[in-house]
Amino acid sequence: MIVTDVRHKLLIFTQETGISKQEISKELGYHYNHFSAIMSGKYGLSDRFYGEVEKLFRRTGYIKALDNKGRL
Repeated sequence: MIVTDVRHKLLIFTQETGISKQEISKELGYHYNHFSAIMSGKYGLSDRFYGEVEKLFRRTGYIKALDNKGRL
């Protein structure tokens, strides 16, 4: 199954790695409440958010969430 939605990729990431959503929000540079609102769909996804998630996946070696060009 190919997952293309960044929110879904982050949920799978938390399940597979055991990293909490609080830790992810801190790593991405977002307050947890804002991050939670983004994840629930209350706010749209910005270019900054996509970029920070890509960096997080690269830093943690979670390359299966990236395409062959290293992008979400």
